[in-house]
Parts: sequence; C-alpha cells; structure tokens
Amino acid sequence: MKRLVLFLCIFSVFLFSGCAKQEKKLSTLEKIKKEGKITVGVKVDSKPFGYEQNGELKGFDIDLAHLIAKKITKKLEPEVEFVKLASNDRIFALNSGEVDMVIATMSITPQRNVLVNFSRPYYVAGQALMVKRKSKIKDISDLNGKTTGIVLSSTGESTIIRLAPDTKIKGAKTYTEAFSLLKTGEIDALLADDTILYGLINGSKRYKILPRRYTQEYYAIAVRKEDKDLQHVLDRAVRLLGDSGELNLLKKKWMK
Repeated sequence: MKRLVLFLCIFSVFLFSGCAKQEKKLSTLEKIKKEGKITVGVKVDSKPFGYEQNGELKGFDIDLAHLIAKKITKKLEPEVEFVKLASNDRIFALNSGEVDMVIATMSITPQRNVLVNFSRPYYVAGQALMVKRKSKIKDISDLNGKTTGIVLSSTGESTIIRLAPDTKIKGAKTYTEAFSLLKTGEIDALLADDTILYGLINGSKRYKILPRRYTQEYYAIAVRKEDKDLQHVLDRAVRLLGDSGELNLLKKKWMK
C-alpha cells in the first residue's frame, strides 16, 4: 500500500510538471491582445517620420503606431510604449525581444528579409542628394573623388557604393549627425531618403536637394520571423488604413 501511494505521488509530480512544460507560450500577437499594450521601436532623428520635441515623440511613424495599436487591440486608447532606436539597432532590438515591432523609416530589402518579416508598405520614398546651396554638384556621378555622408546601416550605403564607387564614404550614426558633417564641410553631399532630407532642411535656403531620385524606398513595419500571425494582422491594418484614407491624412499632416 505504501509503495502504491508513493508511486501515485511520483506520477502526479511528473504529470503536473509535464503539463507545465507543455503550456503554450503566447505569441507576440496574443500577448499584445491580452495585455492591451504594444512596444514599438522608432527613430527620433528622422523628421517628419520620427523626432523629439520638448520631450514628446512626434511624426508620421509615431501617429501610425497609435493607429496600428488601435487596430490590433480594438481599444480606443491602447497603451503604446516607444523605444528609441538608431538605424543599426533596429533589427537587433526586434529579434532580441526588446520591441514587438519596428516602425522606423525601415525600407524593405532582400538582406533584411532574411532576418525579419515586413508588412505591406505604408509609404514610398526615394533616395536623393542634399548639398550646400552654392555647391557645383549636380548629380551622383559628380561625387567621385569627393566625400559623401550616409547613415550607417541605412540603404544609402549600398546605393552610393553602386552609383559612385570612387567617392569617399563617411558614416554617421544618425541623420542629425550626418547633417552636421555637411554643415561643417566634412562631407560634400548627404545621401538619404528625400522625406528625411526635407525634414533636416526645414525650410533653410542654405541647402538644396537635387531633383533626381536614385531608388524607391518602401517603408514597412518589421516583425520577427516567427510572428507570421502578427505580420498578417499588420498587412490587413495597413490596407484598411490606406482604404479609409487615414494614411493620406498622415501624409498631408506631416509632408508639408
């Protein structure tokens, strides 16, 4: 009898421990819906998409994150936590679990598609050159033998290598830092997405953006590879925001 009781006790321990081990881990989408909270990686050096003013985050991507959170959680005022990231931190922060998704002027590229999944695009930009107003540079071919500024881990790096292989490249961590290099004359031109360049110039007459666009940059929301259910929900949310005209309203608000 004692042996039977002992056996049943041991069996119960294994049974419950096995159940605990088999308890299903919540996906990112399930966690967001359960907690009613979403954590989003954003940039703060990419006006008008993401920037900080008087301690408050503003911009197209910030507003988009709030709209996306409402679509996912079905709440009028969902909790959105923002994590400020540099360009070269975006994928690591996402795949390490620091953020649920990244909405940070992140273009879809084949290289990034290996590491993360993207939603359908929510904005199309184009890479352009910004120079000082009196600069004689008229096109990217004029940069051979000169110095071009880019932001590290941005798609501008591959573009400048491909189109102006003899230019000297100077990398910066942020667009603000890269713009400072142009101001001080350490670089002859800055290559970046046109939308970001317009935000940097901010109406100044001392600089100009050259008319040609060298790429099409499809901005999309990045999620982890395993979060295919979240990717599908984001695809639908972006489509609905486009169909309802809300994305156009964001463009009118921020692309002035």
